[in-house]
Amino acid sequence: MSVYPVKQPGRFFGIGVAAPGPSGEVTRKLNSSGTSVATALATHSALKVLEALDEIPAEPPHPSVDEAFHAVLAKTLLVHAAKWDDGLATKIVEISKKIGNTYWEHQREDATRFLGFGMVDIGKVIDCTERRATMIGWNTIHAKETDEFRIPLPPQLENMAGFRAVTATVGWFTPLNTDHRMYRMAKLEVEPGSDKGLSLGVSNSKQQPSHNAFGRGTVYHRRWEGDEAKAFVDDGDLVLKVACKAAAGELDDAIPYGLAVTVEVGEDVAVPVYEEIRERLRQLIGVPVRA
Repeated sequence: MSVYPVKQPGRFFGIGVAAPGPSGEVTRKLNSSGTSVATALATHSALKVLEALDEIPAEPPHPSVDEAFHAVLAKTLLVHAAKWDDGLATKIVEISKKIGNTYWEHQREDATRFLGFGMVDIGKVIDCTERRATMIGWNTIHAKETDEFRIPLPPQLENMAGFRAVTATVGWFTPLNTDHRMYRMAKLEVEPGSDKGLSLGVSNSKQQPSHNAFGRGTVYHRRWEGDEAKAFVDDGDLVLKVACKAAAGELDDAIPYGLAVTVEVGEDVAVPVYEEIRERLRQLIGVPVRA
């Protein structure tokens, strides 16, 4: 058994695009696929993100989004909206096993080659639900600096069993060093604070790229999941740290970045996560703490 990209889309899949007919018809269309179609879809989704950023109320408790960060936030939120399809990822891993890849990380790498960060569902980042809250942050950072972000969690979640997940994405723009093999001069990561379970008892999701792929390029994207009841730490806050380091020679520039964090719970958890986090953030709007 083998899996490989098709050379051209078929009759029943692909994206419908305008195409000239053999006799000059102007109403004909064909199915298309590839990077050109992907670029068009990504651009369309990015415009939706920019529209959502423009619609954020420019009044307390909402800090206005500096337009200088619109591009990096759009990039960050596009990846943040992506997630692997569980069934498809499982099928690719099964095929990887059959061809002799017995180590889980190699299997995950095979899935990553086909799925990347996953299918983008842009609605998940421009609209919240009762059980899902998405927050954004932005700043500039230098090498060897760390920004700390604290998200107050709903107190009802403490010691409550049930599905919960945290997704965090940081995207950035970097200067280049063409004389260095790494060439991207800035590398950013987003990691938990003192508690690796983020006060929610979560751990790395298996249905995502391996840790070696988290920070490839200029986006770092991770997802944590869990369902066990846990006591809060860090004063009931979810703590994430964004760190910057030089990756291709000495780095003196201030690096602009965007951060997106989503906290969600399952249908079995009767906690209005969005409203609870929103109200607690109203009481605590500030800037990240730099270490």
